[in-house]
Amino acid sequence: MLNKRAFFSNNLLFQYGVTKANRAYCSSISRKESFHRFGKCANRNLKALTQTSVDLNRRLHGILQYNDPKMRIPMVCCAYTVFKPAALEALKGCSEDEVNGFEHLIDSYAADGLSLVCSGYTAEESDVCNSMLKKIPKWNKPFNRKAFFYTVVDILNSL
Repeated sequence: MLNKRAFFSNNLLFQYGVTKANRAYCSSISRKESFHRFGKCANRNLKALTQTSVDLNRRLHGILQYNDPKMRIPMVCCAYTVFKPAALEALKGCSEDEVNGFEHLIDSYAADGLSLVCSGYTAEESDVCNSMLKKIPKWNKPFNRKAFFYTVVDILNSL
């Protein structure tokens, strides 16, 4: 059964991170202009970016089905280490500044939630993550949650 208090708390943590990141971009004209520039870049590459989000959400839905709840958070961390470089790679034809801006946005959104628990699972730990990613059950059914944000909250609530 869904623990409403835990769902609310975990949901708030992620929403706080997104709100804090957005507030930083909206606080000055130069940051707004930067946000618009890499937003246009992202829109030009929307199909590829959407695919990276779908791939992440498939992994997250699979993680939710993994039989050992203690491994779910490390698996989420490893899934994120695959998602971020794939999302940045999807930005074909964008300037270095636009890609850096998009990377900063991703990092800002993830900072309060994932960075807190994922510090031991980085790209440098790729051997650990590679073996862990192979254990994630494949998910080919329709998504229970379309936004991967809520799938992460569901994973946190499943612990």
